[in-house]
Amino acid sequence: MPGPSPVFVAGTGRSGTSQLADVIGEHPLIHRIPMETHFIVDPGGLRDLADALTIRSDPIVGADALQRLGEMLRVRMVERRDRDRGHSLPEVIGERHYWAAVDRLWSDLVAATYDEPAPSSRPRVLPKYFGDRRELAAVLRRAVETMFAGAATDAGKPTWCEKTPFNLLSMDFLWELFPEATIVHVKRHPVAVVSSHLDQPWAPSTIDRRRPRLAGACLWALAVVEGLGRPDR
Repeated sequence: MPGPSPVFVAGTGRSGTSQLADVIGEHPLIHRIPMETHFIVDPGGLRDLADALTIRSDPIVGADALQRLGEMLRVRMVERRDRDRGHSLPEVIGERHYWAAVDRLWSDLVAATYDEPAPSSRPRVLPKYFGDRRELAAVLRRAVETMFAGAATDAGKPTWCEKTPFNLLSMDFLWELFPEATIVHVKRHPVAVVSSHLDQPWAPSTIDRRRPRLAGACLWALAVVEGLGRPDR
């Protein structure tokens, strides 16, 4: 009998995604990954890489995608600290799980490495091309499972819940990696969402949407709504 499926929480920022993920994490079978992870759906992450090594594949696009992913996994995710707990992603899921996933993922994605001629002499990578996108999806899924399922096992739970608000714009890709996953989409009245943004140090402090140089919280929220309205969403 298959075990419980993983859960992704999605929704516009300030819509209650954190609170809902916390509630889901109280379930005896589900471990809540205790910070936003971003590397699956953010620019430069797994979603962009999947296109770069399949439908958009060429050596330059693929190498650029690998370079950006390497920067995200080896630098940004290590240095980025959760605002509330002050921990990095490797710390909250377990260093051994994180680096085991990153190291194996890199070996699965890189066909060869070489040094650029002088004066650069930088090591460069030649990415693999995946003619069958399902093969690449399996590689990416294994990396995510190594991290998140490993953290869940350490917590004594059989599955996990991950919350990044912009999962909202990448549900098709999340289901490509985890067809069995449950995605919980949180909705909140847009007026309340905009109002909540005004209190955040990282968000616009006004609601004005008329002056581009002083763009307010309405434009911040509108970008998400317009993204949802794209034909491929």
